[in-house]
Amino acid sequence: MRAWLAVIAVLAGIGISFAADTHSILQNDKRWEQARKNLAQGNAAEARGQFEELLKVYPDDSDLHLFMGMALLRLRDPQAAIVEAKRAIEIRPDHVDARTFLAWIELEVRGNVDAAIKEYQKAIELHPELPDAYSNLAVAQKRRGNLDQAVASLNKGLELKPDFATALTTRGGIFAEQNRWTDPPRGCE
Repeated sequence: MRAWLAVIAVLAGIGISFAADTHSILQNDKRWEQARKNLAQGNAAEARGQFEELLKVYPDDSDLHLFMGMALLRLRDPQAAIVEAKRAIEIRPDHVDARTFLAWIELEVRGNVDAAIKEYQKAIELHPELPDAYSNLAVAQKRRGNLDQAVASLNKGLELKPDFATALTTRGGIFAEQNRWTDPPRGCE
């Protein structure tokens, strides 16, 4: 149950990120706005139907495939969600939100740490200015047991955003796990 609650947080984050993107042709279609609203309100089945209708008109819109994937994940069909995320990436290889979504599914639903790390690294390669990308990578690295790599990723995210609470909390948890109670973290002396 906790994992599915985390889905809501991930989906909300991706939805907010996309809200700033005004380059999509879908921005002029009221059905797009309504479908995203339904998804945000937890009406995943209705949103899925709306996204299916929109895909008939806009079959090559990467954002539409991403949101269809989110609806499918909410409907507990992670395999179909992965297909949609991969389709979004196929259409637009630099789609960081789709890569982040795919990586999250790989890590949290399928337990494929290596696949998640690969997608998070690609997101960083595409947009090294995003502190969240480093934090996401660190979570996957920590899950793999690479605590020093995770701390290095978190430190990079903190260089970009020194008050990044998520990165600070995650790094603090790793230090506690390593019994580093008195050592100042590297880069914070």
